[in-house]
Amino acid sequence: GGLRARPDLRPVTGPSGEKCEISVANNPSELPASGGTGTLTVTTSRDCTWSASTEAPWVSLAATSGQGAATVNYSVAPNPNGTPRRSQIVVAQHNVDVSQAPAPCRYDVSPSTLTVDAAEHHATITVTGPNGCAWTVRSEVPWIGAVAPANGTASATVRFTIAANATDARTGTVLVANA
Repeated sequence: GGLRARPDLRPVTGPSGEKCEISVANNPSELPASGGTGTLTVTTSRDCTWSASTEAPWVSLAATSGQGAATVNYSVAPNPNGTPRRSQIVVAQHNVDVSQAPAPCRYDVSPSTLTVDAAEHHATITVTGPNGCAWTVRSEVPWIGAVAPANGTASATVRFTIAANATDARTGTVLVANA
């Protein structure tokens, strides 16, 4: 007799994917707009391998693979937008949500002061703010009018009309969001 292979026997190479139960926890669930770090806790048996990845360019993983239970740190870049953002980190086919708070909606107005003579003038100011942040413009005096656009998001150029002045010098304010 010779040796014959038995079809009912398979070589054992380690735990199969079906025997590797993996769970993942994320802490914290939301990171601040300024950026920061989070931690993924991977729980599994010591013989099981796993991989981690993300498609979000604003999330960086300290490790992209491992074996057994592990802690994986990740970092999140500052959020420049006035809207929250969300993505996922995939660990061993488990989707883990990563959230980040929005940047505060702060605006710069340039120039912040205009001085004009008594003739009618068309003036222009530049409003600069984060994407996703809405603003409105309003004149606080009746002689500054025709504001366009009256509202917007992010950055824009705002035009308005300053009426001619036949009396003493005057001061007025155009309010753009909180600036």
